[in-house]
Amino acid sequence: MKYNVKYSLVVGLAALFGTFQVGADANADDGFDGASLNGIYVAGSVGIALLDNVDYDSGPTVGLGIPITGDADFDAGARLSGAVGMQLSRNLRGELEVAWRRNSGDRVTGKTGLVATGPLNGSVAIVTAMAQLAYDFEVGSFLRPYVSGGVGFAYVDIDNLSTPVVTGVLDDSDTVFAGQLGAGVSVPLTASTDLTAGYQLLISDRPNFTTSLGVAIEGEPFIHSIAIGIRTRL
Repeated sequence: MKYNVKYSLVVGLAALFGTFQVGADANADDGFDGASLNGIYVAGSVGIALLDNVDYDSGPTVGLGIPITGDADFDAGARLSGAVGMQLSRNLRGELEVAWRRNSGDRVTGKTGLVATGPLNGSVAIVTAMAQLAYDFEVGSFLRPYVSGGVGFAYVDIDNLSTPVVTGVLDDSDTVFAGQLGAGVSVPLTASTDLTAGYQLLISDRPNFTTSLGVAIEGEPFIHSIAIGIRTRL
């Protein structure tokens, strides 16, 4: 299945901005004047990255002249992130986030062309840089749910992926447009520090790679992440 990345992001972010506008109207109604802004904050998180099975397709293979398609499965991996942000209103935050994700290969299943199934060696690392907005809900509890969304770029680095299919070793990288949607909760630990836990979905355009045998391959990364972290107001 090929995801329409830009369409998905437009729909998701439009829904988020609708939420933000409702919050902005509420702030205006309660006389919020910005005096209670908490200023700049920094945040960091650690978690797991779950890379969905990747649909891939290639150009003509060397010697046979036929393309191949299939699915690549990856093991659960690690995710690290850091961000710096600003409280824009009582409920709205804006931030710049850099995150790193890495997943090792598991198995590959061919569909057309050279149909083969077997182990997938190597790994995929993705570094993202995102500008995003987050909206914190006030629910009358110490728990504070939030939703977030952002756009930016993803640097996808393939490290020596190899399969039973005769296409050569894949050791290449590409930078593509990407976006993410997220949701979670925060819990205050002190007057200036919160514990956070959340889910995030990263989607991107299809990066393009070339194997050691000159075969062009593209795939579709689609990553779920679950992480816990700390956010501290400076």
